[in-house]
Amino acid sequence: MPEDVWQRVEKWLHATLADLICIRDEGEACERHRPNVLVVGQDELHPWARGMIWDFRKSPKECATLLDFHAPLDHTLNVEYLRQRLKDYPNQQIVAFIADGMRPWADVELQTVLVPHLMSLAKGFPSVVKELKRMSAPDLRWYSNHADFPFWPM
Repeated sequence: MPEDVWQRVEKWLHATLADLICIRDEGEACERHRPNVLVVGQDELHPWARGMIWDFRKSPKECATLLDFHAPLDHTLNVEYLRQRLKDYPNQQIVAFIADGMRPWADVELQTVLVPHLMSLAKGFPSVVKELKRMSAPDLRWYSNHADFPFWPM
């Protein structure tokens, strides 16, 4: 993305980080300074980068690759067991979502929408952090942690 767009994104990230640090350190006494919603549309990217979803998971220092929508999923569930047990389940679409991944029905714009954390986050910050750590643990891997954006747009 052009430098001026990246500067807006970076400013939003720094404001969000400051907000999270305040919540972590001061809890409900934190005087929140949440950034506004930030939307980065395709028209704000370089023309050659538009219309595609870029995968940066290998390394933010390396060149991105196009996201492979047909790559196999890295399951933590016993998918073959689920397929067998649910072969007669009336809603086969939900079985396919579990086994093969979600298929969005909406045809949405390729844009990134960055939204600030809820005002109520301060009330449960420690339990939210605990749950995110649990769900991103190696045995579950329901979430993954990234030092930078794993995809663009998101």
